[in-house]
Amino acid sequence: MRRRVIPLLFTLVLLASSCVERLYATRENVPSMLQTHRTVAVLPFYVRVERPWLSEVSFDDLGMSEAEFDRRQAAEIRGLAYGLQGELATRLQQQSWRVQFQEVAETNKRLSQAGISLDSLGYRSTEELQQVLGVDAVLAGETRVVQSLPGPLAMLMLFAPTDPSEAPLNVVRSYLSVYDGRTGQLAWRFEHEQTGNVVVNAKSLGKELAKRAYTALPYRAQ
Repeated sequence: MRRRVIPLLFTLVLLASSCVERLYATRENVPSMLQTHRTVAVLPFYVRVERPWLSEVSFDDLGMSEAEFDRRQAAEIRGLAYGLQGELATRLQQQSWRVQFQEVAETNKRLSQAGISLDSLGYRSTEELQQVLGVDAVLAGETRVVQSLPGPLAMLMLFAPTDPSEAPLNVVRSYLSVYDGRTGQLAWRFEHEQTGNVVVNAKSLGKELAKRAYTALPYRAQ
């Protein structure tokens, strides 16, 4: 009996094609708290990708061992998590804000020195992160991708970015959340969704998020 692949979480990379629908919304939870922030750190993204059709195929069908599949999956998750963090932070730093965004290299160095890995980041309190990073607030990003496509065609695209016109149908939902470092409260929330034929890479999605968030992020210089 061939071993089945259970539905797993791993990243794609995001290039928007011509047939992509975009929706976004924002919400300020505690406007007065946002006014007290002077320094903000952008965290590595939490990434989750769902490919429901994986439950119908085996590792033999994918042409790789379970170990190889896991290795590629882990590399893609890490690449997109840090890639989105870097791309978003870099583009935000190019704009005019009343707050200062911490350099990504400094953020990641402090996290590493404190023993906070990508896998454990989500289990740390905002207050702890504030102390480690030395900032007033943290901007946490999350991206969820759902790829719906018949198995055989999807398998051809599993780890290989393709031309957008040939990309699978994806729903890509991203969330940006600002948490107050002192209280841990959610102060601001941004939701972005892209639906259509999309291949996923950090540069393109980071650029899109920065562009959409610029008009909504409540840190714009007066």
